[in-house]
Amino acid sequence: MKKILLLGSTGSIGTQTLEVLEQYSDEFQVVGLVAYQNEKLLRTQQEKFTNANAILLQRDGFGKVESLIEKSDIVVNVLSGESGIAPSIQTLEKGKKLLIANKEALVVAGETLMKIARKNKTEIIPIDSELTGILECLGKRPIHEVEKIILTCSGGPFHGKTREELENVTVAQALKHPRWNMGKKISMDSATLMNKGFELIAASFIFGISQEKIEVVIHPESIVRALIQWRDGNITAAISPVDMRHTITYALFHPERKASTLPRLDLTKTPLTFQKPDEKIFRSLGLAREAAEKGEKRTAELSRKNDEAVGKFLNGEIKFLEI
Repeated sequence: MKKILLLGSTGSIGTQTLEVLEQYSDEFQVVGLVAYQNEKLLRTQQEKFTNANAILLQRDGFGKVESLIEKSDIVVNVLSGESGIAPSIQTLEKGKKLLIANKEALVVAGETLMKIARKNKTEIIPIDSELTGILECLGKRPIHEVEKIILTCSGGPFHGKTREELENVTVAQALKHPRWNMGKKISMDSATLMNKGFELIAASFIFGISQEKIEVVIHPESIVRALIQWRDGNITAAISPVDMRHTITYALFHPERKASTLPRLDLTKTPLTFQKPDEKIFRSLGLAREAAEKGEKRTAELSRKNDEAVGKFLNGEIKFLEI
């Protein structure tokens, strides 16, 4: 019975993680539920997972989180923002396995996290459709056999639009993602493609591969999550229904495969299309490549500047293209 601490239990990925954990209650015991401010939902979750300590960060702070990390075998960090960095570091320093969907932590402190993980002989497993897809494709093969990693991208709400068409887009339009129902910040990053830029940075850190060997392609169906092209020219792909619970289940049991009752994909009803992103309009990808090439200090700066710009757009201070 593995003991699980879930950081960010009331968010979208957090609630889906709990759905998965319910299905495997004989495998996992939830010892802690940590939320930022949604106390009502946190209490409801605690009624279901009666052995779990509940912490509301807005009220309790991070003081009690470290002791819960100590009691856990696996820490699942799905917090948003840079608040997720410190508990990730604590988890790895204590030699615990870290499952992480906190992209900001990987972008701002990816090099640091990987060094701590290696030093303490523990693992970082991404909970992200694309990054986890890379992990699945890679298996136990060495990274030097990889010719390139291919990250797929839905394209967000503005794929195919011209600069003129994007000149006066509204906040509501930018937040309307064609595939996923997400929070404001990640929805905005998906609209600008910065989210894909952050995944490129995270992939470079996690898998130890140059950004030059990472390609981004638009795949509107969001079914092919990631691909690896090997040095012999063959390609391996990670494919699943558009359902984060598949990714969460894989991450929880990695490297094992467990039987699940999750929806299956009917390939006879599934068209697959791929296109190149327009990096002249969506400049985030180029900025992410430049930052990844220069290291952690520059990627941290990119993350913070992006936060500022997105905040200004959401507040009506700048236009979409000014981000």
